[in-house]
This record gives sequence, C-alpha cells and structure tokens, in this order.
Amino acid sequence: MFMRTSLLAALCVVAGYCNAGITGTVFDDANKNGVQDAGEKGISGIIVSDQTVIVKTDKDGKYELPDADNVTIYVTTPAEYMVALDSKTAVPKFYHNIHMKDRGLFKANGAKKDGNDFALIKRENTSKKFKVCVHSDPQIPTEREIYFYRMEVLDFMPGQGYDFMVTLGDISGEALTLFPKIAQAQALAGIPNYGVIGNHDRNYDATNMEESSASYKETYGPDYYSFNRGDVHFVALNTVFFNNKKAWYEDGMDKKQLEWLKADLQEVPKDKTVVLMMHIPIAPEYPRNSSGFHGKQELFDMLADREASILAIGGHWHTNNSITYSEKDGFKGKHSFSMVIVPTVCGSWWSGPLDYRGIPSSDQSDGTPNGYTVWSFDGTKYQCDYKPAAINDEFQARIYTPEMRIEDMASTTVLVNFFMAPSTAKVEMSVDGGDWETMKHVEMVDPYALALFSGPYSTGPSWMGTKGKSLHIWQGTLPEKMKPGLHQVKVKTRLLDGRECIQSRSYNK
Repeated sequence: MFMRTSLLAALCVVAGYCNAGITGTVFDDANKNGVQDAGEKGISGIIVSDQTVIVKTDKDGKYELPDADNVTIYVTTPAEYMVALDSKTAVPKFYHNIHMKDRGLFKANGAKKDGNDFALIKRENTSKKFKVCVHSDPQIPTEREIYFYRMEVLDFMPGQGYDFMVTLGDISGEALTLFPKIAQAQALAGIPNYGVIGNHDRNYDATNMEESSASYKETYGPDYYSFNRGDVHFVALNTVFFNNKKAWYEDGMDKKQLEWLKADLQEVPKDKTVVLMMHIPIAPEYPRNSSGFHGKQELFDMLADREASILAIGGHWHTNNSITYSEKDGFKGKHSFSMVIVPTVCGSWWSGPLDYRGIPSSDQSDGTPNGYTVWSFDGTKYQCDYKPAAINDEFQARIYTPEMRIEDMASTTVLVNFFMAPSTAKVEMSVDGGDWETMKHVEMVDPYALALFSGPYSTGPSWMGTKGKSLHIWQGTLPEKMKPGLHQVKVKTRLLDGRECIQSRSYNK
C-alpha cells in the first residue's frame, strides 16, 4: 500500500507490497559486484521514483512503485554513496527502463517489474569540495562531429579531477541512433557521464512525451531525475515542453514534472544548495521564444523558501548570458537565484574556417569561442570557470582597439566582449596603469562574429546570419592626448560568482 499526498507526485513511505507493483531493493554493495550478496544490507530511507510517484525504502531497503508500463525508474543517490558505471558509456547505473515498448527506435529491453534493485557503493571520498564539468549542445548529426567533439572537449577531461560531467542537452543533432556512439566517446573522459535531454534529442514522430524521449532513455536514462553530492542537490530537468498541437516544441515543464519536482524538493533540507540542470533556460527574453517558459511561476514559487543559493544552468541559445532573478521576475525568495546560459560545444553548429585538425572554428554568433565550463563546489558555495575549446584558458574576452580598423568604430573607441560576464556587470578600463574608468554596456553584433558570419565570405550556416546582438559587450574611450607608440589597455569585471577577471591587450597608436 502507498501513502500519497497527491495523485501524480508524492512522497510515499512503503508499508507493504502487492504483487502488481514495481518492486526492488536498494542495498549497500560492499563488494561492488552489482548483486545483493549475503551480508549486504538494504538501506532505509532512500528515494526511488518512476518520475511521477516518489517513495522511500523501508527498513530493509525495499521499495514498491505503482504498476506501470513503459516507465523509467531511478534512485536518488545520497551524497555519501555512488553507483557503478556502464562499462561502455560511463552512464551511472541509477535507473531501470521498465518494459519499454518496441516502436521503431523505442527498443524493448525486457526489464522485469520485480527485482529492479539498486546497488549503492559507499564513497571513499565524501569531501564537500568537488569539481564538475558542464557543457551543452555537442549537437552531433553525423559520426564526423563525434571526432570534433572528442578533439575540442573530451580529450581535455582526463586527469583534471572532475567528479562527474553533465551534458546539458542537444547531445545529438536529431541523429538518435548515434546516442550509443556519442556516449562511448564521452566515456573516454573517465568520469560518470550524466545527460540532460534537449530538443534535438527527441523523436518528433512520437505521440506523447514519454515516447518522444524513449531513444534518449535507452542510453542516458530518465529525462528528469535527481542526485546528491556534498551539500548540493542536483536536479536534471526536461525543459523541452511537449505539445501535441505543435509541430515543434515549446519551452518549459508540464504539470506532471512540476509536481514531481515539488515532491523531490520537499525531501531536500532547506540549507542545501539546489542546482537545476536543463537544456532550455528559464529566460523569457530568448529571441526565438514566443510562448514563454511553461511552469516558470510555479517553479519560482516552490523555490522561494530555500535557505541557500539556487543555481540553474542551461544551454540551447548558442549564445551565453547570466541572469539573477528577483521579485520583478516573479521570484520572491530571500536567497540568490542565478540562471547561467553556458557557451555551447558546437558553437555556431560546427561551422567556420577549418584549423590544422580539420575542425571548424565554431565560434558562437555573439563572439564567444565554443567550449565548456567547470564548476567548483565547496559546501554550498560555487564558482564557474570557462574553458574555451582548444584555446588558452586565460582567454576570457575579446578586446578591440582602433588599431584593428573595425568599420564604423571611432579612432578612440575600445570594445570588450567579456564572454562570461552578466549583462548587468560593471566593466572598467585602464590605460597604461592609469585610473580605472567605467565602460558603457552596449548591445551590438560582435565585430569578429560579424566578419565571420556575414557578407560574401560567410562561413556560417546559410540560415544563421548575425541578427542576434551580443549581450556582453562594453565600450570605452581612450584618453584624448595619448602619445604615439605602444600602450597597454586593461579591462576588468566581476563574474557572477564575485571573482575579479582582468584581461589586457597592447595597442600601438
């Protein structure tokens, strides 16, 4: 029997079992063989869910979920535990697909409704300091782009001390049969490989949300789920809103997922940091979003009583920005709630001039190089470092001086594109060690992107152009009485996490 607080999503404490339900045991896998052997005890109080109902294991580690077909169940791993990884894909074994129906790409896996156990392994290192590699939009349409992805991002991950990696959707470029090969390439990073579903990861021939994500689930597991690490509760969301009346997709979450999320968060101590990982950001100003973000206010309301910072990380834009939500946006919480839209791996959809490796430059249309982010957590605090693909890590801004002869740029103007600075940031400029002067935020097309993606020599997709203005460019003016010769221009700002970032460029007048 189940104790439920709502029909769709609730916290259920298992008191007994019936033959019709989905059952299993969560246990301490002391010898790490994936099987509950004699002496390996079940673990009580562990959350298991079918993405609708949430239950807790009993004193023996047993759980029962309602009988269902074509569902994915998962365990929310506690901070002190981890799970084994798939030997080919490095995807954590925290889920089971139950009787997935065979409909073309929706492959049946023959899972049982009983004996769906979860083997948890105690962490040797339970430090609350850890690093996570987060990137978005590899957007792989063919096997050729898997090579680009390996060379630009994945080959730089081994040995960096990352605890796990998360790919924020658009893993494929609607080439759903490539999921296993993409995941096998990701496994070369040598760390747990978590996924988030994107709009290009879904089958649009499907007639409902569950079937549209079935191919993704075959390789990466549930399209929304949660787990814990240190003092952080990580939640992967499906923000590609399925609408049977639309030929494409909309932004946001449906009622079922929102109710699941509310129940999930009720079990998270208020003083824990919550990190929401999604593909489509919670950002109404997105230029291609005409319908708004479904469920935005409901999400804001359920997060308002948190007692620690809230972080949301998304991709999808192929441009980047950072937003801090406040009461004017509908968020009435007392603690900060930041939305970071990260640069994408494929940048401008793997376009641009080829380098010596045969890989396109793939810079984004806002002038940001393609790349990935590294998030360092220490308790409930965090910081973000941006890693431009195959470029020096110190390259965090493009600085344009009059020496570059940019069209329509005054002879005393300096422009700086600070890739990861919020549009609300204060940016300052100093020349030759002089006083720091505040620069003016301007919305304009990045000069480098304009040269790369417009005109007769454009190297971008024919449909892209440079209609979108960069949200992170600032303008300053050089001193009037500068002497001829070499000078040094420095610019500085503070990133979303409060750290100061300084960049410099020489200038010959």
